[in-house]
Amino acid sequence: MTDQNILTARLRTTVKRAARFAVMLAALAPVGAAAAPDPVRPSGETFYRLQSAVKLPGSVKGWDYLTFDELHHHLFLNRRDQGVFVFDVRLRKVVAHIARSEGANATILAPDLGRGFTSNGDGTTTIFNLTDLKTVDRVRFGDSADAGAYDPVTHQIMFAMGDDQALAFVDARTGKLVATLKMPSKKLEASVPDGNGSFFINERD
Repeated sequence: MTDQNILTARLRTTVKRAARFAVMLAALAPVGAAAAPDPVRPSGETFYRLQSAVKLPGSVKGWDYLTFDELHHHLFLNRRDQGVFVFDVRLRKVVAHIARSEGANATILAPDLGRGFTSNGDGTTTIFNLTDLKTVDRVRFGDSADAGAYDPVTHQIMFAMGDDQALAFVDARTGKLVATLKMPSKKLEASVPDGNGSFFINERD
């Protein structure tokens, strides 16, 4: 394992809350601010309002990350045991289910490659096309997985394997495992690239 193959040389860790909680807090902040008097907005009107509601197929109660593909207007709903459902935000309906994506906790997008990758709990990733949403393959890189992130500089995906206390690096162009890196944390969560070839990874413990 070399520094050229993986991003360990500049890997920085952070103990911030998982990204999904940050998104929730960011969404809630304007609501609180809207409670103050606003000379422009009519009294009693909140910043956010329920515009519509859609009932999704299936009975699964387990949810995890949401991922939005702005180019294709697709919201990827990671529903774990039932896999990934694709919701078109313009049509306001589910338009696809990613085949062979059962166990998905997250969806990672590689727009420059036109591919999407799921992070499945059994340590596999389901690779699919972002245009037609057709599955290309399901490949194994470890024994567990939760979150993940794509780095367009190195074209690598870093998968967080919390149960194994390790990170897996997969070449998004080939789908091949490049290397794994052991971590001291037992609660690895969301990660983001810094735009310069490194990642930030949340260690919740």
